[in-house]
Amino acid sequence: MSTYGVLKSRIADELLRSDLTSQIASGILRAIEFYADKRMQFNEQTRTVSTVAENQYVTLPTGLRTEDSIFATVGGYTYELCKREFDQLEYWHGASQSRGQPLDYAIRGTEARIYPEPNAAYVLTVTGIYDEDALEEDADTNGWCLGVAQDLIVARVKYLMARDILYDEEVMRNALIAERESMERLRAETYMRTSDGKVSASW
Repeated sequence: MSTYGVLKSRIADELLRSDLTSQIASGILRAIEFYADKRMQFNEQTRTVSTVAENQYVTLPTGLRTEDSIFATVGGYTYELCKREFDQLEYWHGASQSRGQPLDYAIRGTEARIYPEPNAAYVLTVTGIYDEDALEEDADTNGWCLGVAQDLIVARVKYLMARDILYDEEVMRNALIAERESMERLRAETYMRTSDGKVSASW
């Protein structure tokens, strides 16, 4: 399995530069951040949070970049909540003190506001685009280290190195071509695995 260390070594080898260790490591993290909110088949995930009785707000799962849907599970039955504008929920909560099972939600910052106000603890499943595991040690790995995604990150880092450090226009042009090709392949792979364009619940 490819790792953070393998990724760093590959970039250094392809650039023929063994003296850019820290710059390459930083470049990898910059490249991942650049693409982190783009929909890939490996960063579409589902995570759960729980509501608190008589609390309209719930903190969204850590690492969430873009939410696609929120589902509630009640008595073994799962259903999708309806996404609303935040101002709409502000009006509903102001006009009614009703409590019950979650039906609607709105997103603001790192929180979801729920309507009606939950009358108990309910499990919410949040589907969407999430950050991959952090790369810190050479043995660490995540989706960006594997397959076509690795090619994309390698090309992006080579472009950054050529533009910001090496000032090499030929390397920069070649890296841009490789980056575009890798992105096209990754998009095609993602489309084939998620034909509706976003993560689908398995229930």
